[in-house]
Amino acid sequence: MAVYLASNFTPEIQGAEIADPESAVLVAEHQEQGGKAELIGFSFLIQGRAPPEVRGEAAMEIRRFYVSHAWHGRGVAGALMGRTLDAARERGASTAWLGVWEHNPRAIAFYEKHGFEHVGEHEFVLGADIQTDWLMARALRR
Repeated sequence: MAVYLASNFTPEIQGAEIADPESAVLVAEHQEQGGKAELIGFSFLIQGRAPPEVRGEAAMEIRRFYVSHAWHGRGVAGALMGRTLDAARERGASTAWLGVWEHNPRAIAFYEKHGFEHVGEHEFVLGADIQTDWLMARALRR
């Protein structure tokens, strides 16, 4: 995990991803009255070539989708997913897709609840560990 994080999440890489006009970063925040806003989740969308298993034109990838564990089951993930899909539509996407670790049943169930279907698989390298991710996709209705 340390190798993966060090090579993929430097400030320079994150800054370039955020600045990329083909991408969008959405954040979920919680703020107590009069307090400072706390980041409780985010998603990262990017346009680009989808794998061949993903059908549909103008596919947009949900490359990252995270909600703080303390906020699981409180509606934050559903709201963030709804806004993420809206943002993909606003950018002209007709299909959204993502990769999810095959051994993460909670995430898979969440994505299925939001209309995603298993369309294929690909390898994901985490340090020296080669894992299998499910490719999941869904059509975006306008």
